[in-house]
Amino acid sequence: MGEVSRPQPSTPAPTSLRAAAGEGLVDWRSDPAPVDGAPDDGARWHGGWSLRTPPCRPIVAGPAGCRPGDPRGWDPKRPLIFTGVAFGFEAQLECSVPPDGVALMDEAAAAFDRGASAAVATELYRGAQARQMITDGSASAGGNRWLTRSDHPTSALVELSDAVAGVPLVGALGLVESYLACCSDVARGVVHVPAALLAPMLASGLILEPTTPSGRRYTPAGHVVVADCGYTGEGPGTAAQGPQDPGDGVLWIYATGPLVARVSPLTSIGTDADVAALIASTNDRVALAQGMAMVAWGCCHGGVPVDVTDFGLDLAA
Repeated sequence: MGEVSRPQPSTPAPTSLRAAAGEGLVDWRSDPAPVDGAPDDGARWHGGWSLRTPPCRPIVAGPAGCRPGDPRGWDPKRPLIFTGVAFGFEAQLECSVPPDGVALMDEAAAAFDRGASAAVATELYRGAQARQMITDGSASAGGNRWLTRSDHPTSALVELSDAVAGVPLVGALGLVESYLACCSDVARGVVHVPAALLAPMLASGLILEPTTPSGRRYTPAGHVVVADCGYTGEGPGTAAQGPQDPGDGVLWIYATGPLVARVSPLTSIGTDADVAALIASTNDRVALAQGMAMVAWGCCHGGVPVDVTDFGLDLAA
């Protein structure tokens, strides 16, 4: 039998979280797995991480020079330090006639690398694993934030509109850009949108044409647009509730400051000798490529409901 298969594309989708890396807005990096017995250092985030960010708005206006009775004040809450724990994900393959266990593991590792962006983006948006860790009572899990969480104790979501039926798309993006212009002194951030909104945004002139080899998309104000798998358009909810269905004809978009994402592939499970497990009932082999990841940001966390009835969209779409 002739072999006609070909490798899947390895470059990330242009509007994925991974493709948005660059220019300081998304800091995506793949780190080696931790090694038993190796000395600890600050870059090893696998057992727990902390993100220290500069003050969001350090500039204050006041009289020049030092004067008695100067009313200047200091905010002891800045700079910001967020903490959290890594989460895991894996690529799973099952095959009845692989050439050998090593080849199957190579295929699983490649699938892990291709799917890493979607896995990280889905957790960033919905916080499923972070919510489970909170339920399990992990002391550090409360630091893991996600876009649709409304009640984080130190970084609650700012809802940019209370319109239940949503805001027209142009106005919604205007609210997001206005928010990002003032929520930190960086004045640039990441706009997170469901993929279903990309075509309406382009048709409305709200996305600039790609100008980089990666194909990154930007809003008129220069914020990078991410529309990865897992960005469903769900509305915000508490940690106990999880993301909420916003109702027919409404999808949510979110805004954050610059993001940090780290991915670390672990040792794959599967070799001819001991890795590829044999399922006796089907005579199939399975291979797993596992890893850990974290994703976080500092300043800015806003969201706005968008009226998408004119586009024939809703959450089910």
